[in-house]
Amino acid sequence: MTTSSKQAKQNGWTHLVAGGIAGCSAVLLLHPFDVVKTRLQVQDGLPGQLPVYRGTGDAVRTILRTEGWRGLYAGLTPSLLGSTVCWGAYLYLYERLKSWHRDRQGITADSGDRLGAAWNLLSAAQAGAMVCCLTNPIWLVKTRLALQQRTVQLAGLGAAAAGTASAGGGAYKGIIDAFICIGRTEGLRGYYKGFGPSLVLVSPV
Repeated sequence: MTTSSKQAKQNGWTHLVAGGIAGCSAVLLLHPFDVVKTRLQVQDGLPGQLPVYRGTGDAVRTILRTEGWRGLYAGLTPSLLGSTVCWGAYLYLYERLKSWHRDRQGITADSGDRLGAAWNLLSAAQAGAMVCCLTNPIWLVKTRLALQQRTVQLAGLGAAAAGTASAGGGAYKGIIDAFICIGRTEGLRGYYKGFGPSLVLVSPV
């Protein structure tokens, strides 16, 4: 192993820890905004029995009134897991891939040469694609848990309209239950719904 490779490996672990801590901290601070953003994006705007959010402030007030503070932190566990893994793995892989490209081109720390911008961009794209493959199931579960209250309400309204009891049992009990239910009912492909657009978004990073 060359000196540059050893240095890159040490830097990689440092970036992994730093990225994980940064991702975790960001989620703890900003997760309520992500929940509100997700709710606003999926509402169809049509009048009905469910509340229609008129904006960010109204969404926050409505969620607090109907679901309490826990509603603003719906899907927190997978979001924490996803961000910690995502940013830690991304920064680690990015450094390792840059080191790999440098070694293949014969660039050493003593040569004074640097990896070109195109190779840095390629390293970032490769790291982003790898992380997307790893974390897509986590983000899928996070989104479903964040939308769960609204989904349960819709199920209840449908049951009421049909004159039957609300099933209510379709709700995930938590992150583990969500993973199990998705795997059982939708198979492996269920974990990778939306993978294509996600890959396009993260790869050019």
